Amino acid sequence: MSFADLSRAVLRVQYHIGRVPLQLIETQLVARLDSDARLRLFYQRSLGLLDAIAGNVLGSPRLAQHGATKIERSDKLMRAADLDAEANATIAQANSELRDARGGATHATEDAHTEKAQEAKQARDTAEERKRAARQAADQRAGADERRADETAAQRKGAADAAKRVEHAVIRADEKLAEVEAQAKRDDAKDNRSVAARKRVEADRLEALADEEKATRRSAH
Repeated sequence: MSFADLSRAVLRVQYHIGRVPLQLIETQLVARLDSDARLRLFYQRSLGLLDAIAGNVLGSPRLAQHGATKIERSDKLMRAADLDAEANATIAQANSELRDARGGATHATEDAHTEKAQEAKQARDTAEERKRAARQAADQRAGADERRADETAAQRKGAADAAKRVEHAVIRADEKLAEVEAQAKRDDAKDNRSVAARKRVEADRLEALADEEKATRRSAH
């Protein structure tokens, strides 16, 4: 063993010893937070970044891969949390539209508001299902990637492909949510035009009746 290899081995041991307090913080404090809490994900990502850098510097592929996997898992969960937030925002908007539809419902627009309420409920249910599916997929892929990384450091490409699939799923979810919101707005505008048209017809009818009544009275005199 060369002097450089011996030095790296000594530094690796020292790094593992110095990392013990950080690991204790993670297991004793950070682990008590919710699995998708921002603080927990940020800490785990930072620890993974530290392991990745140390592994590359100290010539430890296993440590470097472990750190890279930890970073990747944290990034996936962060993206899943972002998707949760977006889905919750969509649900809140759908609930708001549902309340508005119920509050402003009248006999003349009852059918239109009922249809709008059903669409808002469907959008909310779809967003909830997409949120659950995205989080489940992210957790499953992240867990599988970490186990594979502990067994061998040669499967980086598979982990990168999994990250791309998650990212594409998030993009598709964003696009679908935007489409639902746009459709809801278009339907709302259509409903307003329909109500206005009915009001105009009703006003014309009342005006015609008034004119007829006036004519009848003049004839009677």
